[in-house]
Amino acid sequence: MAEQLRNDTNVDASKWQYYRAKSVAREMIQGSVKEQYSKLWEYCAKIKRMNPDSSVIIKCSTSASGANPRFQRLYICLGALKKGWK
Repeated sequence: MAEQLRNDTNVDASKWQYYRAKSVAREMIQGSVKEQYSKLWEYCAKIKRMNPDSSVIIKCSTSASGANPRFQRLYICLGALKKGWK
């Protein structure tokens, strides 16, 4: 990728500059980790609303100090899959 950019634009940059530019571009396209995490709760609620037979469980751990909960795991079983196993 760096060589292609160098050939196309005649711009030379360090590996760190390429890495930083790629990280910024990725965040612009996909959003930050915090934004994605906040959408997780909405996504799970939408699954339950659209398919009430589905099981959606979000597991978070909390510390004794009362800090923000930390995500551990997500379990999703769609209602159609449940019915298919019966």
